[in-house]
Amino acid sequence: MIRRMFILGAIALLGFGVLAPAAHAQYPPFTPGASVSDSTVSSGDTVTVTVTCDVPAGTDIPGFLDGNDGGSGGAAADGTASVDVVIPGSPGPHQITNSCNTAVLTITIAGATAGNLPRTGTDNSLPLAKIAIVLIAAGGLLIVVARDRRSKNATA
Repeated sequence: MIRRMFILGAIALLGFGVLAPAAHAQYPPFTPGASVSDSTVSSGDTVTVTVTCDVPAGTDIPGFLDGNDGGSGGAAADGTASVDVVIPGSPGPHQITNSCNTAVLTITIAGATAGNLPRTGTDNSLPLAKIAIVLIAAGGLLIVVARDRRSKNATA
């Protein structure tokens, strides 16, 4: 009798172990993250940062722009929060982070950039050097001619 109860107990445990699904299998895995509405903005624009965290509904989630306070938003029941961040600053890349996960978003503030400078010279100065040599030779020739005239006028 004890033997039968032991065998039935072992079969029941084996049945529960094989037939019972894992508890975590009924929930999709949680993946924290963040996204931004626009990654290229102008200074003074506002972007919406959507953050996904494993926090209770109503939790205040602050966002940061280059480490400075950028605004905050309350978490919804599904763990998402939307934060409107005003983008001040100089042109170039900047980072948006939040306090509930390690997501780092990079945005670029468009603005006046140092483009190509106007061309103010030449890459080849040889023609200018040739012109300078000809002008120096012409000036020397004029001096010789002027001396000849002066010496002819002095003897006459």
